[in-house]
Amino acid sequence: MKYRDLSLMNKKLLPAILLIALCSVVFFSCKKSNPVQNNYDMLYFPLQMGHYVTYNVDSIYYNSGVCTKVEHTSQAKYIVSDTFRDNEDRLSYIIDVQYRATVNDNWVKQSVVLVTSTDTGVTYGQGGLYTTKLIYPLTAGAKWYPNTFIPTGDSSLQYLSTWTSSYLAAGFKQPYNTGTIYFDNTITVLEDDETINNTIPDSITFNYRSYAKEIYAHGVGMVYRENTRLTYDPNVSECIGGISVTMSAVDHN
Repeated sequence: MKYRDLSLMNKKLLPAILLIALCSVVFFSCKKSNPVQNNYDMLYFPLQMGHYVTYNVDSIYYNSGVCTKVEHTSQAKYIVSDTFRDNEDRLSYIIDVQYRATVNDNWVKQSVVLVTSTDTGVTYGQGGLYTTKLIYPLTAGAKWYPNTFIPTGDSSLQYLSTWTSSYLAAGFKQPYNTGTIYFDNTITVLEDDETINNTIPDSITFNYRSYAKEIYAHGVGMVYRENTRLTYDPNVSECIGGISVTMSAVDHN
């Protein structure tokens, strides 16, 4: 083939080559856009080795059988300690949960949390129970059922079947202060907010209160948790039974 023919062929092929190159750029740009967004969203639940958050834990225990109310304070530290592959061969993380009664005590490992984070959300397992903590992409007002993996046929877990998590629009990606640390970018997940009757304890009416909420700070993870479940059944006891626990971040790396 003569040089003139090659030159002519190249001129004819040039538009096609440019079109292919342009499509490739557009394709890879589109492919990259979602991971960039997801990577940003994922930093509300960061999973780097050695990352930790320390919390003040305030607990109130109501024993309906003997009509007592016991308040207890302690500290908890959640630290990312190791990785593993789950049953779908996805990279997952082990978070050690450590407790101590006061700041002067040594940390004691109490349990572990197993976390798998994907492009669609965060699965969180503790004590053999798995829940969906976050879904991606983060959207104000988005709702999901967090406890679909929990065997709510078990009577002790049945109350979890009604939970519906949502990203609260109020304060979405806004500042939050735990009272110890100020965070300039947080999201709030309301997991449950249910009240039945809500009358005074000496009434003759059954009462039930369930409230669960978590707040996540960008680059830090969970910085606040509130979980309350109280029951008053006049046919069983004259006193309230249940527990109320709050956790507030006081330190992190």
